Amino acid sequence: MGLFDIFKKKGINPYPSSPVQMVGLNSALVQNYTSASYVTEGYLGNADVYAIVSFLARKSASIPWYVYKLNPGEKARTELMRYKQLSKGIANRGAYEQAIISRKNAYGENIIMGTPLARLLERPNNYQSQDQFFENLFGYRYLSGEGNVYGNDGKLGGQFSELNILPTQFLEIYPDPVDLYNIMAYKLQVGEGINLPKRT
Repeated sequence: MGLFDIFKKKGINPYPSSPVQMVGLNSALVQNYTSASYVTEGYLGNADVYAIVSFLARKSASIPWYVYKLNPGEKARTELMRYKQLSKGIANRGAYEQAIISRKNAYGENIIMGTPLARLLERPNNYQSQDQFFENLFGYRYLSGEGNVYGNDGKLGGQFSELNILPTQFLEIYPDPVDLYNIMAYKLQVGEGINLPKRT
Protein backbone atom coordinates (compact mmCIF):
# COMPACT_ATOMS: atom_id res chain seq x y z
CA MET A 1 0.00 0.00 0.00
CA GLY A 2 1.49 3.30 -1.11
CA LEU A 3 1.22 6.65 0.56
CA PHE A 4 -1.41 7.98 -1.84
CA ASP A 5 -3.59 4.83 -1.59
CA ILE A 6 -4.92 6.23 1.72
CA PHE A 7 -6.36 9.22 -0.16
CA LYS A 8 -7.94 7.02 -2.82
CA LYS A 9 -9.76 4.98 -0.14
CA LYS A 10 -11.21 8.21 1.28
CA GLY A 11 -12.31 9.35 -2.18
CA ILE A 12 -9.73 12.14 -2.39
CA ASN A 13 -7.81 12.47 -5.62
CA PRO A 14 -4.12 13.06 -4.77
CA TYR A 15 -3.48 14.02 -8.40
CA PRO A 16 -6.03 16.74 -9.21
CA SER A 17 -6.64 17.20 -12.92
CA SER A 18 -7.01 20.96 -12.58
CA PRO A 19 -4.60 22.98 -10.44
CA VAL A 20 -5.81 25.07 -7.53
CA GLN A 21 -6.95 28.44 -8.81
CA MET A 22 -4.69 31.21 -7.60
CA VAL A 23 -5.38 34.94 -7.71
CA GLY A 24 -2.72 37.64 -7.92
CA LEU A 25 -3.09 40.36 -5.31
CA ASN A 26 -0.47 43.13 -5.18
CA SER A 27 2.22 40.77 -6.52
CA ALA A 28 1.24 38.05 -4.00
CA LEU A 29 -0.51 34.84 -4.99
CA VAL A 30 -3.41 33.71 -2.83
CA GLN A 31 -6.09 31.08 -3.27
CA ASN A 32 -9.41 32.31 -4.55
CA TYR A 33 -11.56 31.90 -1.44
CA THR A 34 -14.54 33.92 -0.29
CA SER A 35 -16.35 34.17 3.04
CA ALA A 36 -19.03 31.90 1.62
CA SER A 37 -16.50 29.17 0.82
CA TYR A 38 -15.00 29.43 4.33
CA VAL A 39 -18.43 28.76 5.82
CA THR A 40 -19.76 26.15 3.37
CA GLU A 41 -16.58 24.25 2.47
CA GLY A 42 -14.48 24.82 5.57
CA TYR A 43 -16.88 24.99 8.51
CA LEU A 44 -19.87 22.96 7.34
CA GLY A 45 -17.94 20.61 5.06
CA ASN A 46 -15.17 19.59 7.45
CA ALA A 47 -15.95 17.94 10.78
CA ASP A 48 -12.60 18.90 12.32
CA VAL A 49 -12.93 22.59 11.46
CA TYR A 50 -16.54 22.52 12.67
CA ALA A 51 -15.52 21.00 16.02
CA ILE A 52 -12.64 23.44 16.57
CA VAL A 53 -14.55 26.59 15.61
CA SER A 54 -17.62 25.53 17.61
CA PHE A 55 -15.46 24.79 20.66
CA LEU A 56 -13.69 28.17 20.47
CA ALA A 57 -16.95 30.05 19.86
CA ARG A 58 -18.66 28.35 22.83
CA LYS A 59 -15.72 29.11 25.11
CA SER A 60 -15.62 32.75 24.00
CA ALA A 61 -19.38 33.14 24.39
CA SER A 62 -19.33 31.74 27.93
CA ILE A 63 -17.65 34.93 29.19
CA PRO A 64 -20.40 37.11 30.73
CA TRP A 65 -20.74 40.64 29.38
CA TYR A 66 -21.62 43.49 31.74
CA VAL A 67 -22.00 47.24 31.71
CA TYR A 68 -19.66 49.02 34.10
CA LYS A 69 -19.87 52.51 35.55
CA LEU A 70 -16.64 54.47 35.47
CA ASN A 71 -15.42 55.76 38.84
CA PRO A 72 -15.63 59.55 39.17
CA GLY A 73 -12.57 61.69 38.59
CA GLU A 74 -9.77 62.16 36.11
CA LYS A 75 -7.70 59.37 37.69
CA ALA A 76 -10.35 56.82 36.68
CA ARG A 77 -10.26 58.00 33.05
CA THR A 78 -6.46 57.79 33.02
CA GLU A 79 -6.54 54.29 34.52
CA LEU A 80 -9.12 53.22 31.92
CA MET A 81 -6.86 54.35 29.08
CA ARG A 82 -3.93 52.59 30.76
CA TYR A 83 -6.00 49.41 31.12
CA LYS A 84 -6.91 49.47 27.42
CA GLN A 85 -3.26 49.88 26.41
CA LEU A 86 -1.99 47.20 28.81
CA SER A 87 -4.62 44.65 27.79
CA LYS A 88 -3.31 44.78 24.20
CA GLY A 89 0.16 43.65 25.31
CA ILE A 90 -0.72 40.79 27.64
CA ALA A 91 2.31 38.81 26.37
CA ASN A 92 4.65 41.29 28.04
CA ARG A 93 5.87 40.31 31.48
CA GLY A 94 3.73 41.85 34.22
CA ALA A 95 1.27 43.47 31.80
CA TYR A 96 -1.64 41.26 32.89
CA GLU A 97 -1.23 42.12 36.57
CA GLN A 98 -0.87 45.83 35.81
CA ALA A 99 -3.96 45.70 33.56
CA ILE A 100 -6.04 44.13 36.37
CA ILE A 101 -4.92 46.83 38.81
CA SER A 102 -5.73 49.60 36.31
CA ARG A 103 -9.16 48.08 35.62
CA LYS A 104 -9.96 47.99 39.36
CA ASN A 105 -8.87 51.62 39.70
CA ALA A 106 -11.05 52.64 36.75
CA TYR A 107 -14.20 50.63 37.50
CA GLY A 108 -14.06 49.09 40.94
CA GLU A 109 -17.07 46.78 41.19
CA ASN A 110 -19.57 49.12 39.53
CA ILE A 111 -21.60 46.66 37.47
CA ILE A 112 -24.78 48.39 36.33
CA MET A 113 -27.95 46.34 35.98
CA GLY A 114 -31.31 47.43 34.64
CA THR A 115 -30.13 50.02 32.11
CA PRO A 116 -31.25 49.72 28.46
CA LEU A 117 -27.73 48.71 27.40
CA ALA A 118 -27.45 46.07 30.16
CA ARG A 119 -30.86 44.62 29.19
CA LEU A 120 -29.84 44.61 25.52
CA LEU A 121 -26.66 42.68 26.32
CA GLU A 122 -28.61 40.20 28.49
CA ARG A 123 -31.13 39.54 25.71
CA PRO A 124 -29.83 40.86 22.36
CA ASN A 125 -32.94 39.76 20.43
CA ASN A 126 -36.12 37.73 20.84
CA TYR A 127 -34.68 34.45 19.59
CA GLN A 128 -31.19 34.38 21.15
CA SER A 129 -29.82 34.56 24.66
CA GLN A 130 -26.55 36.35 25.42
CA ASP A 131 -24.36 33.26 25.09
CA GLN A 132 -26.07 32.12 21.85
CA PHE A 133 -25.64 35.60 20.37
CA PHE A 134 -21.94 35.79 21.22
CA GLU A 135 -21.33 32.18 20.15
CA ASN A 136 -22.74 33.10 16.74
CA LEU A 137 -20.69 36.32 16.63
CA PHE A 138 -17.40 34.66 17.61
CA GLY A 139 -18.06 31.75 15.23
CA TYR A 140 -18.19 34.14 12.28
CA ARG A 141 -15.20 36.00 13.68
CA TYR A 142 -13.09 32.83 13.79
CA LEU A 143 -14.23 31.69 10.34
CA SER A 144 -13.97 34.84 8.28
CA GLY A 145 -11.97 37.22 10.46
CA GLU A 146 -14.89 39.52 11.13
CA GLY A 147 -18.14 39.46 13.05
CA ASN A 148 -20.78 42.00 12.09
CA VAL A 149 -23.59 43.12 14.37
CA TYR A 150 -26.62 45.05 13.13
CA GLY A 151 -28.31 47.27 15.70
CA ASN A 152 -32.02 47.61 14.97
CA ASP A 153 -33.43 50.92 16.12
CA GLY A 154 -36.70 50.60 14.21
CA LYS A 155 -35.42 53.29 11.79
CA LEU A 156 -36.29 55.90 14.40
CA GLY A 157 -32.72 56.97 15.06
CA GLY A 158 -32.90 56.24 18.78
CA GLN A 159 -31.55 53.47 20.98
CA PHE A 160 -31.23 49.96 19.64
CA SER A 161 -34.09 47.65 20.49
CA GLU A 162 -32.29 44.50 19.32
CA LEU A 163 -28.94 43.29 17.98
CA ASN A 164 -28.60 40.78 15.14
CA ILE A 165 -25.61 38.95 13.72
CA LEU A 166 -25.04 39.52 10.01
CA PRO A 167 -23.71 36.39 8.28
CA THR A 168 -20.39 37.40 6.73
CA GLN A 169 -20.81 35.13 3.72
CA PHE A 170 -23.84 37.21 2.63
CA LEU A 171 -22.27 40.65 3.13
CA GLU A 172 -20.87 42.82 0.38
CA ILE A 173 -18.69 45.75 1.41
CA TYR A 174 -18.84 49.16 -0.28
CA PRO A 175 -15.42 50.79 0.11
CA ASP A 176 -14.98 54.52 0.60
CA PRO A 177 -13.71 56.10 -2.65
CA VAL A 178 -11.77 58.75 -0.70
CA ASP A 179 -10.19 56.71 2.12
CA LEU A 180 -8.58 53.39 1.23
CA TYR A 181 -9.14 51.90 4.71
CA ASN A 182 -12.69 53.13 5.32
CA ILE A 183 -15.98 51.38 4.63
CA MET A 184 -18.99 53.36 3.38
CA ALA A 185 -21.71 50.75 3.75
CA TYR A 186 -22.62 47.07 3.56
CA LYS A 187 -25.14 45.21 1.44
CA LEU A 188 -26.84 42.10 2.80
CA GLN A 189 -27.21 39.69 -0.14
CA VAL A 190 -30.70 38.33 0.48
CA GLY A 191 -33.43 38.72 -2.12
CA GLU A 192 -32.66 41.88 -4.07
CA GLY A 193 -30.23 43.00 -1.38
CA ILE A 194 -30.57 45.30 1.63
CA ASN A 195 -28.30 48.34 1.93
CA LEU A 196 -27.00 48.80 5.47
CA PRO A 197 -25.31 52.13 6.27
CA LYS A 198 -22.17 51.95 8.38
CA ARG A 199 -22.67 53.05 11.98
CA THR A 200 -19.83 53.81 14.34
